[in-house]
Amino acid sequence: MTQVGTKECQFRPLGAVASVHSGLPTYRLRTEASVPIPVLKVRDLNHAHEPSWKLGTVEVPRPDRLESHRTRTRDIVVTARGTNLKVALVPDRWNGALVDWNLIVIRPGSRVRPELLVGFLQSPAGRRAMDRRLTGTSLLMLTVKNLEEIEIPVPPLDQQERLVQLLQSADRQYESAIAAAELRRRIAQKVAWDAMKGARDEGESA
Repeated sequence: MTQVGTKECQFRPLGAVASVHSGLPTYRLRTEASVPIPVLKVRDLNHAHEPSWKLGTVEVPRPDRLESHRTRTRDIVVTARGTNLKVALVPDRWNGALVDWNLIVIRPGSRVRPELLVGFLQSPAGRRAMDRRLTGTSLLMLTVKNLEEIEIPVPPLDQQERLVQLLQSADRQYESAIAAAELRRRIAQKVAWDAMKGARDEGESA
């Protein structure tokens, strides 16, 4: 055990405080009779904090049979291949998306808040713990079993609540900054386009 604040923080294997499962080979699902549903892929993990980012879709024959491979809000998604592992918390707008085959889903139980768990996995200590469990030669892989073995810090629940409030406040500020930056970019693009369009119109009328 170690100390976080004034209370004991226990360490537990990830598999003891969360369910862990791999994604689905979505490329095998295409059929003539199917419906499109959102699919979460590796590239999307960098955009979890961007409300304007849209997931792609995949054609699925029977969505009702794939519930175990669909995300829930506050799930944690981790890339399963490569050396630059990515980790993201599933936002509300991605709820119900299919998880692609090269991702692993972590669904925390009642003993640890997902915000703290994703914070640990994104920290240097968490990344080192995942890197040590990569296997393979030409292509390094993170398996469900190896991920379940990672020791996770589990503070008391009352302390978790205070830490989550701190993280959520920081996330709100981060998302607001991104939204403001996107707005400034759109305004700048419109100003530039209007200026170029005006110059072209003047040239055509000359």
